[in-house]
Amino acid sequence: MSERLRITVVGNGNAGAALVDSLLAKDAAGIEITLYGGEKVGTYDRVRLSEYIAGSVDLEDLGMRSDDWYEEQNVDFRRGILLEEIDTKEQRVRGTDDEWVEYDRLILATGSSSSVPPSKVETRTAYSCSARYGTWRRCSNLGRRRPS
Repeated sequence: MSERLRITVVGNGNAGAALVDSLLAKDAAGIEITLYGGEKVGTYDRVRLSEYIAGSVDLEDLGMRSDDWYEEQNVDFRRGILLEEIDTKEQRVRGTDDEWVEYDRLILATGSSSSVPPSKVETRTAYSCSARYGTWRRCSNLGRRRPS
């Protein structure tokens, strides 16, 4: 196992961005972040997108993150890659790029109300998180608690 905690985040919207920011602020040196985002652009404020379309704010006002930002933060951003498979026993995920990525913690941050398929996963390493307007609402373990 790596000395740094390997965290894989699925979702590059408000929930994923808030989570990544929080993790980096807490312990940037002690973690490795892999971020999956289905869109081919970096994080931006989706809530204000309608204001941009209406012409009342500029693109800069959406807070679009550049490739340089991800590099500077040492975030492995998998731009445009969707997750296809989660292997909780081996603690790894596979995206549409067909590459397996190992994790110590897996977080599904797929929106303000995360939709998680039913599962009989027994793990303490996979979580579903949600945020509203860039602030945390909740984060819950996907697996059932194992008896101590």
